Order: sequence, then C-alpha cells, then structure tokens
Amino acid sequence: MYRPLVLALALGTLPLVEANATSPNLSQPTEWPFDRPAPYPGKWTRAAGFRSPIWARLENNGHMSCLSNDGETCLPLDFTADAPSGAQLLVCTSYGANDCGSAFASTFARWQDYSVLGVPYALSETPNSDVMCFSTDGRNCTPISTLKMSDRDWLRGAKPVVCGNALLSVEGRTGYDDDNHWCATPKIVAGVSGETIAQQPGRLSSMVVRDWSAADEPAVVVRARLPPGQTLTLVTDTLTEDLKRRPAGFEIGASHTIRLENKSIVPPWVMAQESDQPVHAAFKVTRSGTMCFFDPARDKTQRRVFSALSRLGVSTQVAGLERHSKILSSPPAGPLEASSLSPNRVNKVTWWLDGQPAADTRFTPPPRIESLVTVVARKVPDGQGGQRTLSYARSCDE
Repeated sequence: MYRPLVLALALGTLPLVEANATSPNLSQPTEWPFDRPAPYPGKWTRAAGFRSPIWARLENNGHMSCLSNDGETCLPLDFTADAPSGAQLLVCTSYGANDCGSAFASTFARWQDYSVLGVPYALSETPNSDVMCFSTDGRNCTPISTLKMSDRDWLRGAKPVVCGNALLSVEGRTGYDDDNHWCATPKIVAGVSGETIAQQPGRLSSMVVRDWSAADEPAVVVRARLPPGQTLTLVTDTLTEDLKRRPAGFEIGASHTIRLENKSIVPPWVMAQESDQPVHAAFKVTRSGTMCFFDPARDKTQRRVFSALSRLGVSTQVAGLERHSKILSSPPAGPLEASSLSPNRVNKVTWWLDGQPAADTRFTPPPRIESLVTVVARKVPDGQGGQRTLSYARSCDE
C-alpha cells in the first residue's frame, strides 16, 4: 500500500491503491514511518512546535489542535507523561511559520516524493488543502536528495513552506497562479516504485485506482530503466462519450507510439531519450477529453514533466485519431451519474514489456519501474471559504 496521503477523486475518502496479484509491491523503497491516528479525535501526541515541543492531536474535522492557556497560543510541552487536563483546546485554522504548521508537518502530514514530476521536494497538504513543501527554515524547500527518509529524525526540524495565504504574507504571491511554481504541481493520488517489470511474454502488471473524469485532468507518469531493444507499454481504461471503457496510453523505450484500444499509432514527434538514462514520459487527459503527451528530457533546464517545454503533442495532431478527439468523458448527467461513478467501479493502469533485449545486454539489471504515479489537478482554497481547481499543463489546450 502506498503510504502517503491519498484522497479519493471527490468520490469518497478510501485509499486509491489496492494490491493486485500481478503487482505485489505498491510501497515506496523507503517506508514512510507514520500513520495518522484513529479514531478521531486522536490521542494527545508530543509534537515539534515552531520553537519548542507542544501537545497536539487531530480532531474530527481533520484539523490539528493543541493545548493552550490563553486560547491564542499553543502551550509548550512540559515533558510530563500525560497532557495537562486543565488546559484549553485550541483548534488550528492556519498552518505556516507557527506551531500549527511545524507540529502538523512533523507529526501528522503524509509526505510524498515529487521528483518523478520534476519537483525535487517532498510535498504534502495542510488540513486546509494548501500545498506545502518540507523545509527546516520556513523559507526554502529542502531538496529531497538530502532527506534521510528512512529515519524519522528527518521530520523533527520541520518548518514547512505553505502555499496560499501563508506564502502570500511572506513573498507576496500564493504560488498557485504560476504554472512553473511547485505550489501548482498536480497531486499524486496513487503510485508504485522500485518494482521489477515482468519479462515473461503476456505477463501484465496493474495498479488499481478509482474512477476519474476529464474534469479531474488525470495523468499517468512513468520513469523506468529498460534494456536496449525493449518497449514498455502503459495504458489506462478510459470512459468514452458512449460510456464504454476503452484502453488508451503509450509505448516508450525501443519504440514510441500512442495506444488506443488495440491499435498502436506512430505520432508525428520523436522523444528525446538518452540511451544511458531512464525512459521518462507522461500521458494526460485534458478537460476537453483529448490526449496530451510529455517527454521531460525536452525540458533541458528543469525537466518538469508538465512544462510547456516538455510537451510532445496532443491527440488532435495525430493522423488516425480524428474520430477519437475526445478520449475521456466528463461525468454523465442524470440517472446514469450515480452508477457510472459508483465507488465500487474501479480503473486500472496496466503495463507490460515488449521486444527482446539486445544480445550484449544479458548482464544488465532487469527492467525496473523507478516510479509510476497517477495524478489529478489539485483543489486548493479559493480565498472565499471554498475550493478551486488548479488546471495544469495548459499548453495542451493551446
């Protein structure tokens, strides 16, 4: 099970990833060392505050609370065995350069490695749904390459950088309205990593996710090491306008094609893959239902997966896809809506290996998934008590 925070795509709050018999490893190489306490409210826990430790817990609404003497500031922990019974309950409403931000980040947040998207940081969310990066100074995101995530001690100095109002007060911007800012990164909702790819003919591996629609702007991103001569095929089910499920995706490696149903279509572009580097590619469905493809190697500076520089092209540019311009439908209206988006209906991302490795690659490491994730557009606070969707990779719609 993929440990970090996973939210259902507005279809519930169950985890999006389930183990599959053909995909035995759904965890990250380094186990994430904590679980959110349950049931709510949680137990009082010693947590690292901004300047000194505090008592903290999670409430029924998902927000963190601390103990306070004045109802305004968190009470420093006195290192007794139990939380003091006479203190007031103070429920956090903002998370940033304060006790609430540090305690939540170090004790309750679920951190995820976003480097597969070209963002070299550990990201999470506050209970307000604001994005935050792990930081030890509250100003600069800590590169994930410097974090020893196998050791819980890496969390103790957390002073996260929080997007939205917290960042606005420091930098004069929320981070959400700049496509190149890490705050605007789409949200990872499921993934596998560190998995050897089955090489037997016809052997498939798959990852189960919940249903999505074009309005979610779903995408699949993969980074894998393949021997020369072999091709990784990766497809996901799509719900078309006639409400029939059809597979769509791509092939990368020795060949690069677009997959639609049982067809492989050669696109009018070439991937900039380097022979000594992992293959890295992404496939996104836009809000209009078209397919958009990305090659991070094209972005020579940042290698952001969904940057305008990484974009390869869209399905409307491909001969043979004219009749399939709308690959994924938005949720149907009327009586079909409940049944078609039932939590019991699931989606699958499936992958397999084709081709034979070159003769001189007998002693190379086996083909391996370094990281395979599914993402959706984030929903963040709109500043008026609601939420707004952060569209990403808007170059796909140009």
